[in-house]
Amino acid sequence: MRTTRLFLILSILLVMLTTVVNAQDDEAITLTYWDWWVTQADAIDETIAAFEAEHPNITIEKTTQSDYDNLINLAFESDNAPDVYMIPNNAPISVMVENGRLMPLNEFEGFDAFVGQFPETRFVEGLNVLDGAYYTLDPFATTPWLQMYVNLNLYEAAGLVDADGNPMLPETLDEMIANSQAIREATDAYGFGFSGTQDWAVWWWWWGCQFTEPIFYDGFPSGWNPVTGQFEWSSNACVSTLVDNLLMIRDEDLLLPDTFMIDDEQARAFFAEDQFAHLIGGTWIMPGWSDTHPDFSNYTAIPFPLVGQEEIGGYFHTAGGGRWLGINPNTEHAEAAWEFYQFMHSETFGANWAETGNGLALTTPGEVSDYDAFTPAWQNIFGMADLVVNTPQPTVTNPDTTQVEVTLVGPWEGQVLLGILTGQLDDVDAALADLDERYMAALEQGIADAVADGADVSIDDYIFADWNPLESYTSE
Repeated sequence: MRTTRLFLILSILLVMLTTVVNAQDDEAITLTYWDWWVTQADAIDETIAAFEAEHPNITIEKTTQSDYDNLINLAFESDNAPDVYMIPNNAPISVMVENGRLMPLNEFEGFDAFVGQFPETRFVEGLNVLDGAYYTLDPFATTPWLQMYVNLNLYEAAGLVDADGNPMLPETLDEMIANSQAIREATDAYGFGFSGTQDWAVWWWWWGCQFTEPIFYDGFPSGWNPVTGQFEWSSNACVSTLVDNLLMIRDEDLLLPDTFMIDDEQARAFFAEDQFAHLIGGTWIMPGWSDTHPDFSNYTAIPFPLVGQEEIGGYFHTAGGGRWLGINPNTEHAEAAWEFYQFMHSETFGANWAETGNGLALTTPGEVSDYDAFTPAWQNIFGMADLVVNTPQPTVTNPDTTQVEVTLVGPWEGQVLLGILTGQLDDVDAALADLDERYMAALEQGIADAVADGADVSIDDYIFADWNPLESYTSE
């Protein structure tokens, strides 16, 4: 009798426990998610909808912020940060971890299977892995993050095609300028245009030197050459040649007259409306055109043209590892956040990313030809994968360099170029030399502050004299 009674009591308790667990599993949860993406929003929204369909008790409250870096910092400072969020580009992962803003992914069940989906190169100790703890990764196919877009309607109208009707795409800036002059003579359109109201869009033009004589190295302050150990805005031959050509483009009626009055959205629209022929942008602009100008498809993407030479002198650079999403360690719904985090790196997301014309994720299933969004422009972009190489990384060879903050005083290089093109800075050499001096002062001050706080770091940690910028760097 006692055994029967005991069995009955245990059965009742088991039913009660199961009921509680199921109730917890079915608990209505709202997760907050932040990003700054606009043209990529369709892929994110479709992935969120698919996640909510599979997890009916979890609602994702998405917010897209325009002033992202400032707002995410304020959100953490006020204990109101989102559960899952895009990691801002202006803060090293080590600083985010030190400030208690990233949860290690290792803590979650299924971590090994999750990490196993991706190449080992997407996880680098000292970058997105710290003391064996994994915090984030870059899950996207690697190509140069900026391209030159060419309006083929204008090339055809100006007769810039070969005997087979193929466009005569430029490989050098001189060829691009010659093509622009032909377009200007044959049509009412212009050769070039960009947003002159946003210094970050003007800054993209500096990247025109990346295949000629690089000025940007992933993991280093802008303009720093890790081989020579110098800031080289004023001594880089491509920089001065590029400026001379941009001033000529402005003065010889090859630049859209409204350039210094329009934003990037307007520039993209004018390009799609055949008002100018060459536009710098990233892959995100193509799904934007699908929404705003669905009948515009006669364009392609090419690498930046070489400036003042005909042989490649550098590449776009990557540090390996990378970043994208992070989980807030103060979330009240860690397991749900992890479920959503994994889903945002799943084949569902990879398919949505491809179907909406954003490119390839490492989890995109099938073949490129399976996706209608992949145009000739996309094919060209995928062909640029070998134009990206790994840079040496100070944070890998000396983790203490993560404590160095380089805070430039005065106008940054985007503002400097804008000032040159608008005529506010008429002494170009002096402006570039001043930029070098201010960056060096910022780096030296950052090192001094880090040393004062106990870091073992020096300027030598930023010099890699043995690196060939045309080859990926492998640290011994």
